[in-house]
Amino acid sequence: MRNEYGWLFSVPETLADLPEGVDCDAFKTVMALAMDAGCDYVLFDRDVPPVPYLEAFDW
Repeated sequence: MRNEYGWLFSVPETLADLPEGVDCDAFKTVMALAMDAGCDYVLFDRDVPPVPYLEAFDW
């Protein structure tokens, strides 16, 4: 889901379950961290400061 504040993604069981064509290593890293933490969803919120241990990209 997308709204004016960011994006909400459901976390797959495995990286192999990501939709075909997802080829972003940064996104896969976040999904892998979410899987390891037992999360069901990941919210990319534009108003939250970056997580220190993840690479940030200036779009």
